[in-house]
Amino acid sequence: MEYYWGPTVDRATPLYVDSTQSETDVIVRDGGAEPSHIAVFTDGGEWIDRPAEATEWSYVAADGKSMAKTGLVTVTCAHTFTLDNEARSDWVILDQAGEYVGQFSGANRGARQSRVSFDDTAVASGAVSPNEAIYLSWVARQLLTSSLGRNTAIVTVALLTVTIIGLIIASFFY
Repeated sequence: MEYYWGPTVDRATPLYVDSTQSETDVIVRDGGAEPSHIAVFTDGGEWIDRPAEATEWSYVAADGKSMAKTGLVTVTCAHTFTLDNEARSDWVILDQAGEYVGQFSGANRGARQSRVSFDDTAVASGAVSPNEAIYLSWVARQLLTSSLGRNTAIVTVALLTVTIIGLIIASFFY
């Protein structure tokens, strides 16, 4: 089962489930029908029509670092999950027993086109409820977005530094 984010319209971002991609990279479902969203989040991260069971759910960087720098996130829902950064931008979702239940990646436009894949067995067995899958997808997007902001700041500072050095060097020749 795969969850993916649609484009933000009127400050709200829809979440869809089980997509297929066409040749032109347009999101389609069932051979061309428009997908229907399963949840909508505001720009501020508020889950519109959030179920009552999800009001106390939370997530925290397990190692005390910021979300942009962490490699381990604990998500508390009806079950407890751990998001583990296995490689540079590849994450796995583990249940309390350390068993694999899903994955997501920040590679290939991951923050803008975040896709979270859940193991069908974990979903069928109830290890991940549909509402937990929605919440985990949102946490994954928050993680990828915070990392993107950090990387953008690093690149901006590096480019400014190179520009200043270039101007200083150029001033010696003119």
